[in-house]
Amino acid sequence: MIINNMPNVIQLDLPEPSAKIIEAVKTYSKHKITATWLAKKQELDNFHGNNTNAVLHHFDSPEFLNKLIQTEFQHLFPKHKVSGLLGIMKNIKKIPGCLPPHCDRIRAVGLGYFLEVGGDNVKTVFYDRKETIVGVTPRILYSEINPVEQHVFKQGSWYGYNVDCYHSVEGIESTRLMVAVRLIRPELDADEDFEYNLEDFQRDYPHLCIDNNN
Repeated sequence: MIINNMPNVIQLDLPEPSAKIIEAVKTYSKHKITATWLAKKQELDNFHGNNTNAVLHHFDSPEFLNKLIQTEFQHLFPKHKVSGLLGIMKNIKKIPGCLPPHCDRIRAVGLGYFLEVGGDNVKTVFYDRKETIVGVTPRILYSEINPVEQHVFKQGSWYGYNVDCYHSVEGIESTRLMVAVRLIRPELDADEDFEYNLEDFQRDYPHLCIDNNN
């Protein structure tokens, strides 16, 4: 599906996560690289004809993070239940890496705080197609989509962004680390609420939205 011209990213006015959350996520990110991480990288590089340097990547919602996020952020989102999500991207080569174009598997909107951005010129690029989120991660060749926006997310800032449209992360030099709040409408289970997007968020929580220029 071709997307419209609504911006895909806004900056958010949310409090910084506590030192407890930040330390817990950083500690978790130091886990030993696993064979699964390496296999996912190789699979992506193969899919793109070995013309990419896909970074190692791992996204998780550990129970310790869910509890901390609920304690610190639930009161800010009265229309939703919240849970926590962390994301790790690691470049293991000496050339810039990427997380190639994809749509997220379990959410249509991301609310992310970046602890480490992974380099001086890392860009998140959004493309002109979207998919219905159904619990799997769709991917696509670069040649089949066209970039429509790119954003540089700053360390220590919160952003809201659509993740049901294809997007990639380009120019990763080291480790990119984020913590996120996932919103779940109370009448739905976590594995059913895939359609709530950035436009819905702006309507429900306009006081948390700063602007569309970051």
